[in-house]
Amino acid sequence: MGRALLVVDDRMVVRKGLKTIFASCDDHVVAGEAQTRAAPRRSVRVRAFDGVVLDLTLPDRGGLDVLCRMTRLRPRMPVIALTAHPAERYAEMARTAGARGYLVKGAPADEIVRATRRVLAGATHFQDAPPSTGRRSGRRDAHEHLSPREFEIFLEFAAGLTSAQIAERYCLSVNTVTTHRSRILDKMRLRSNADLSYYAMTSLLIM
Repeated sequence: MGRALLVVDDRMVVRKGLKTIFASCDDHVVAGEAQTRAAPRRSVRVRAFDGVVLDLTLPDRGGLDVLCRMTRLRPRMPVIALTAHPAERYAEMARTAGARGYLVKGAPADEIVRATRRVLAGATHFQDAPPSTGRRSGRRDAHEHLSPREFEIFLEFAAGLTSAQIAERYCLSVNTVTTHRSRILDKMRLRSNADLSYYAMTSLLIM
């Protein structure tokens, strides 16, 4: 039997697709599935999986938060982020949160298998970022000053969500989200949600 993987994605078609991919090789097996932020935490409490393939966009809480919590709970358990978010910059946030691999959804099956083997062997595998948009090298971009939670909330505001919607999605109070927004704007030296949206789109952080 292959090494046991936990697959976390809210869409059944993605989980089935990953099970099919890993079933084609004899060194990995999907031994657990989860689709919400609470389920993977329960799973890793009762079982130490050999690795986790984690979607960073979950319906009830951002994947970066789930990633941070899982890696604190099982620091030796490697996690690969598999997400629709573009790799540029977001991959670095995933790395900071504890991921040892990063793949954009749509990656070829052989790359997913190769990346999983590398990560479970103790290496890292971060898919190449898209071409640079021309920002000056050697300079930290504004969003790199944000914490993982602030970065998630920044992306939600950039996508057009309101404070109330974000509060409901992340199980936070509206006041907490408003405080995060103030800190995000201050750290990024921006003034409005429109500025956040423009920044995210021109930086390829949202599509």
